[in-house]
Amino acid sequence: MSRNVPPPDPSQIPGNAIDVWNELKERFSHGDFIRISELQIEIHRLKQGNRSVSEFFTVLKTLWEELEAYLPTPVCNCPRKCVCATGIINARSQHDLLRKIRFLTGLNDSFDMVRSQILLMDPLPLMNKKISGSW
Repeated sequence: MSRNVPPPDPSQIPGNAIDVWNELKERFSHGDFIRISELQIEIHRLKQGNRSVSEFFTVLKTLWEELEAYLPTPVCNCPRKCVCATGIINARSQHDLLRKIRFLTGLNDSFDMVRSQILLMDPLPLMNKKISGSW
């Protein structure tokens, strides 16, 4: 059987581990943008419906985690603390704020009063505390 397989062309063999990973990424990431788009649509269309608040949050969190796998939050790899670390912290804070607002806007109309009260808070409370609280 090995006699039928020609030896690989040396120009086709990646030079190091980084080249291998980059080639694998290129080869298998073509569907990423489609899935990212699908996740974004699903997240923005999702409503609580007949789910409990906890169930709704769990479904939303699962979608967010899958999206995060495709689009991870940037990290600062600088050897010393720098300006980009502050920018990343601010970006994460804004990202968390948008998730809180998305969760609140997906709740049923019966939560209008609570939603309005929460949206008036500055800063918005942590989601896990609010969900495990009085809902």
